[in-house]
Amino acid sequence: MIKLSNILKEVMEKEEQYNDNTESTYDKVIKDALKVDQIPLVQGKYKLGDNKSPQGPDLETFIKLYKVSPPTSGKEVGSAGTKGSGNGEIALYWLFKYQTPSIPARDSRGSDNPDLIIDGHGVEVKSMESNDLALGRFGHEEYKENILLLNDIFSLYALSSVIAHKKPRIPTVSNFNQNELKEALKGVIELYNDEKLKELKDSFPIIGNIYKKTEIIFNKLSLEGNFDEVEAGGAVLKRLLTTKLTRKLNLNSKAPGYIVNISSSGDIKYYRVTIEMLENLDNKKIMDGNNVTAQQSFLYIKPQNLFK
Repeated sequence: MIKLSNILKEVMEKEEQYNDNTESTYDKVIKDALKVDQIPLVQGKYKLGDNKSPQGPDLETFIKLYKVSPPTSGKEVGSAGTKGSGNGEIALYWLFKYQTPSIPARDSRGSDNPDLIIDGHGVEVKSMESNDLALGRFGHEEYKENILLLNDIFSLYALSSVIAHKKPRIPTVSNFNQNELKEALKGVIELYNDEKLKELKDSFPIIGNIYKKTEIIFNKLSLEGNFDEVEAGGAVLKRLLTTKLTRKLNLNSKAPGYIVNISSSGDIKYYRVTIEMLENLDNKKIMDGNNVTAQQSFLYIKPQNLFK
């Protein structure tokens, strides 16, 4: 027997959702896309981090919203122009906010912010067909320390090449790949381990400065003892990745964040990320199979190999 109190509770929950006085741009965009006055409620139950794809009527609405995007800043809802978000963001927003009971979800786009905040967790939404997910640029002021570190590495590589009478292409912060980073670090490690430099560093200030800079680089990378260019390269990319994801997923010591890849057919794949997981990433694993790469100041990752 169905209790009247349960029916009333369900009705009140639905009414609460319908009467939301803080209608967001995303809500307006959903209404415009579906041509409705009231946004349809999600029929199923979906949990953040659970790779459960929408089912039945939910899937139909989800697919309709998959390519829907809000306008860019200053534009009216429904107006033509550049998309203000990627595929899947509004669909995922709807899937959580319009469950019963509603799960808090809001737009958080801008700079290095998460695409969405869902139930207090930063969520970065992607719709990539390949295994490589683009995380965005690392050229902002917030990456100053990482950029200075890369500049020092490539500058010392240029110097080591002159000493060795080589003329390789010297990479730059805005244009380097994993192989070039390894080659550059190999040159810096050779300077660091050069016994002649060590003997002369106290007598000649210029040589002393060169050696001191190599020490600073590897101290920043938390490398000591015997290490090679693969481990050093992984340490560099790990710094970039940690800075990017800590910001992009709004990570803190308590709450994990999520990278979610959504297909046009409604398949959802979550990758849970925590500060502890980032700290424990193995440097060589980062380099294996190009699990983390950089190109034109963009960072790319294979999350399926890094975050299980």
